[in-house]
Amino acid sequence: MTVVCLHGFAQTPAIFAELAPEGAIVPPLPGHAGTPAVESFDEAVETLAQAIPPGACLAGYSLGARIALAICLRHPERVQAALLVGAGVGIDDPAERAARRAWDDEQAAFLEREGLEGFVTRWEALPIFATQSEAARHAQRRLRLAHDPVALAAAMRALGQGRMPPLWSALPGCRVPLRLLVGDRDAKYRDIAERVIDMAPSASLRVVAGGHNLLIEAPDAVREELARLATYNRATVQ
Repeated sequence: MTVVCLHGFAQTPAIFAELAPEGAIVPPLPGHAGTPAVESFDEAVETLAQAIPPGACLAGYSLGARIALAICLRHPERVQAALLVGAGVGIDDPAERAARRAWDDEQAAFLEREGLEGFVTRWEALPIFATQSEAARHAQRRLRLAHDPVALAAAMRALGQGRMPPLWSALPGCRVPLRLLVGDRDAKYRDIAERVIDMAPSASLRVVAGGHNLLIEAPDAVREELARLATYNRATVQ
C-alpha cells in the first residue's frame, strides 16, 4: 500500500525521513522546499489530491493533516485511509476565523519584513511548541531556515487556518477511515480530536505522551501508526 505523507508548515519532506515506511511518497507542500505557492487552501487540496496515486493511504501532520483531511472528505475515492497527527478541522466561528486570518497575515508580513531567521525564532517561541526540548527545536531549525521567505509567506497567507474552510459539517458523512494521533499535552488539538470522534463514524483516536509535534516528540508512535497504515486494506477490514 502506497503511503503519502504531508509535512507541517515550515517543515520539509525530510521530517519524515526516519518515520515513513519504505516506498512512501513525501511531497513538499505548496510554498515549501522550492515548490510554487498557491492562491488558496482549496487549490492546495485539489493539486495534491490529483497528484497522489489512487487508492493510496494519506498521513499528515498539522498543516499536512488539515490538507489530508480535506482530501479525504472531497475525494474519498482516491484514499484508502488516513493518519492525522495534530489535525485541525477549520475554525467554524466567523469572528474567530477572521481573527486568525489577521494573525496569519501579520505573521506573513513579519516574515517578509524580518526575514527567515527572525521569523523562525518567533515561530519556535509559540506556546504550542512549549513542550519541545531545545534539542528538538534545534533539529528542525535547519530545515525551517532552508525555505524561500517569499514563498513561505505566501503559504502562510493561503494555507493558514484563517483561510481554511471549516470542514466540521462534512465529518458525519466521511467514508474514509480516519486515525487521529494526538499528544496528551496538546490540549487544544486533543479537544478537536475528541470532537471529531464524536462526529465522524469512521474515526478512531490514539492519545500518546507528548505535545503538538509528535513527529519529533513521539517518533516511535508515529512510526508505528505509519507502518500500520502501510498494511491497511479497506476491503479486508470491511
